[in-house]
Amino acid sequence: MRYGTLFIFLILVGQLTAQPDPFVADFLLRWNNAKVYSLEVIEAMPERHFDYRPRKEEMRFGEQAMHMVANIYNLTNRYIQMDTVYQKPVAPASEMTKQEILNWVNKAFDDAASSIEKIDARDLDTITDFFAGPISKRRVVMLLNDHQAHHRGQMVVYLRLKGIVPPKYVGW
Repeated sequence: MRYGTLFIFLILVGQLTAQPDPFVADFLLRWNNAKVYSLEVIEAMPERHFDYRPRKEEMRFGEQAMHMVANIYNLTNRYIQMDTVYQKPVAPASEMTKQEILNWVNKAFDDAASSIEKIDARDLDTITDFFAGPISKRRVVMLLNDHQAHHRGQMVVYLRLKGIVPPKYVGW
């Protein structure tokens, strides 16, 4: 009887600790929607316009996408996983095909989601030595979404400037 009670207790504790953190669960839902929408935005631009930029001071369309990739890996690896192993493309965006860029964006979103899924909820409030000053891992996770949304928004403007109707927003 004593072992049976202990066994049930361990199962209940395991179930309680296995529950995803609400912040992480909400983030992952939002992140997946951001991935879908980002891929649709990139897909909407014809490959011949991946070198388009409205002004010389701006990044080209393909560079915007690959900048998102670099930032996703940088934030995830350095501040969430606390790892210095980065994923880096072997070529600049200007030398990549549209499909290669789409593959990188898809992989970056998936790899970040995998890292966030594994984070212990108690670790979200850990302070990291961010380049702009100390911030929590929770804020880094929010920054992941903010940064990609910023650059995807620029890409939506690029589509409009080329006379292309952007895909319907995915985010609910």
